[in-house]
Amino acid sequence: MKLTERQLLILVFITVLCGCLSIFIPPIAIRNESGDLVYNMMLNGFLAPFYLTFFNMTGEVLSWRDYMNLFFYILLLAGLLLYIRNRTEIRLIRFVFSIIFIENAIGLAFIIPSIARIINGEGQGLTIWFFLTYLMISAWCFLSWTILKTLKDLKALSASYYQTGDVLTGVFDEPSRTKRFVNLLVDSVLCILILSKYIMHFNEGWLDETSDTLGEQAFIYITLGVMRLVYYIFFESILAATPGKFLTETRVSNTLGEQTGFLNIVGRTAARMIPFNAFSFLGHGNWHDRLSNTVVLSEANKEQAGRKAE
Repeated sequence: MKLTERQLLILVFITVLCGCLSIFIPPIAIRNESGDLVYNMMLNGFLAPFYLTFFNMTGEVLSWRDYMNLFFYILLLAGLLLYIRNRTEIRLIRFVFSIIFIENAIGLAFIIPSIARIINGEGQGLTIWFFLTYLMISAWCFLSWTILKTLKDLKALSASYYQTGDVLTGVFDEPSRTKRFVNLLVDSVLCILILSKYIMHFNEGWLDETSDTLGEQAFIYITLGVMRLVYYIFFESILAATPGKFLTETRVSNTLGEQTGFLNIVGRTAARMIPFNAFSFLGHGNWHDRLSNTVVLSEANKEQAGRKAE
């Protein structure tokens, strides 16, 4: 399914509107069985395209989460305005919708076991809110995927062509070290913001016991490693780019400029765990690129993808 420009504009605007409403609509005040006044956030969660937060090891949520999410919705609105002005400026839209995509894809993965427990009679029953939430998460996942696929068709790998006598040679353009550093910085932050909250879905006693067994530092290192594996394998195997790469208009491919195989992505992600790999871009190529036979290449608008070098 490919969206028209009009459909794309409408859907991006609706996403911004739903995101802002999810933050500014006051929670519904209700009384529980004990007569105490509590606040129901179901409507807010139902409207939210995504909800980034950060959990510390005690499970408490930092108070600035609403402002952080509002920042991303403002980024999406800025991306919409830039796209209206220039139809080739799609970086911010792709960036935010890639976050929406992984948030809701992981949300579906966590809902499926709940559905299985309900079917087996172990849960509290399929409530209307549970059903609507499942539909909404599925809709956000499908919408973000469709928008990302539509926008990907506007881009191609950037290449330079060199004339040597009668021979014309083409070479794919590689991003600068600055862009590679931006990719690393943005993705390192987003990996934690997107995935850290799911740690609290595991049994707290098991987490404490594992932390005591391994030691706190080792436990944190392993946890961050698993999060990076999930983050990079998900994005680079499905979209060939992470949110950071969408911002810098770069993508992962093989040395021929083709889609990279899944096992190469797994090897590439595993190589990221090598100590000091993050700083290897300062030398002659990133270690995780060379070890997995992959490269990161620059993108350009399709009509400008090929240019003749002087």
